[in-house]
Amino acid sequence: MRSAPKAAELVPVIDRYLWMAGCRVVVTVLLVTVLLTRDRAHGGHVPVVAGALGWLLLTLAVAPAARRSRRTARIGFTLGLLGDGLLLAGSWWILGAPGNVVELLVCAHVLGTTLLASFRTGVKVTLWHSVLAFTLLETQAVGLLGRPVPMPVAGLATYVGGLWLISILTACFASVNERELRRRRYDSEALRDLGLTLARPHPPRGVLRRLAAFARDDMLADRVAILVYPSGDTGEPAHGFGIVAGPGGEMVLGDLPPESMDHCVRTAVPRAPVRLPQRVDPAADPVLAGALPGAVRPILVPFVQDQLRGVVAVTRARPGARVERRMVTALEQAVLQAGLALERELLNARIRRAAETDALTGLANRRTAAARLDASVADGRPFALLMVDLDHFKRLNDTYGHQAGDDALRVAADVLRAHCRPGDLVARYGGEEFMVILGRSDRDAAFAHADRLCRAIAAAPSTVPITASIGLAMFPSDGGGEHAILAAADAALYRAKAAGRNRVLDATSAALPVLVPPTE
Repeated sequence: MRSAPKAAELVPVIDRYLWMAGCRVVVTVLLVTVLLTRDRAHGGHVPVVAGALGWLLLTLAVAPAARRSRRTARIGFTLGLLGDGLLLAGSWWILGAPGNVVELLVCAHVLGTTLLASFRTGVKVTLWHSVLAFTLLETQAVGLLGRPVPMPVAGLATYVGGLWLISILTACFASVNERELRRRRYDSEALRDLGLTLARPHPPRGVLRRLAAFARDDMLADRVAILVYPSGDTGEPAHGFGIVAGPGGEMVLGDLPPESMDHCVRTAVPRAPVRLPQRVDPAADPVLAGALPGAVRPILVPFVQDQLRGVVAVTRARPGARVERRMVTALEQAVLQAGLALERELLNARIRRAAETDALTGLANRRTAAARLDASVADGRPFALLMVDLDHFKRLNDTYGHQAGDDALRVAADVLRAHCRPGDLVARYGGEEFMVILGRSDRDAAFAHADRLCRAIAAAPSTVPITASIGLAMFPSDGGGEHAILAAADAALYRAKAAGRNRVLDATSAALPVLVPPTE
């Protein structure tokens, strides 16, 4: 968990220096006015007026350097407050301390420092004014500043007590505002960090993990459940996925059928308000209730984007604690950022899938097949390459129409996909030709596999009868490179066509028997 920003980081020291310089101008002008209108018998105000104006000009002259240097601003800010205290204390004593109008200027100085700098600085300045006042009166009482004068304890107590009362009340008010400002600054930095993190590419579940981590680390959530249902190609919700994170670890939810979509997700609308139910209803929201069993007063944030919809559910360690609007707003903004990032990743995945997939059959396209063949050859492990070609496809198109030809391609693609292992590649190589790469296979197993494919295509239910010829080549025995192995499989395919079609022919052996009588 990140630590909250320090008070010094809340308001830049350069800004505090400039604000206090403005406050110093006001206090100095008022002080000079007081000194000039309340003349003493010996004119003791003259050096104080000159000192006040000189001090003001000096601090204003340092302002340009303070704007350029953080260190100069920090030193000038500290020395400026100390100098203000000395100037005001001297004026207070010259005008007959205690009980003169300068005490109001001191109170105004403490008030301005507390509000413009920080409540901690205001307390320190109050302590500085109190020490100066006590030191001056004590020095006067022992005779170091002329004739000894008894210390006016009651007047000093009234002055210092009033000063501390104003300081404490103002500090309490400022501390509340400063704490709220610090929290908002913390939320802003946390959202900025989340945005920068989500700006980088992440898999969809990686986006969910970042959002769950934000809710737990920065929003102090106990458990977090996130359900997402992307939109399919037709615009209807597809199978969803999600994640549940809590003190016990993380659980991934996958393959959530859209039929069982929770009511809070199904009825979500853009900019939907945050919901704070007493409990999750198992009848209306079964998936969410199973993800967060026994959740009390969860915070539900539904979200809807163009390509997805979902909900973020957050529970707290103390369910009865007050829900701060600040935390709800930050969570809403985080969910919005994560939703946009998730939609971007899903769209990118859909674009990549479209670039790698044949639109008619849903198989990998020629580009993907070529890349997989190059990778298999580079890996160096033996594999089998099958080139599958539908027999008399042009005649089928001319006789039954192109729609029947498209249906035949889909049927053949479904058969090849259904009879291959998850690690194998089935691709439409071009026209009526398909490519199959069988990993971790020897020649005998590849023959048996090709035999099953040929039989399954011939026996597949279709509006028109279809058969296929298959050429088989083994890597590296039949070809040591991608071009050599592809040429060997193509040559075997052409010989199978020439031998009567509807059969499998290996690159190095005779054709296998015809599986079914040719249908023309």
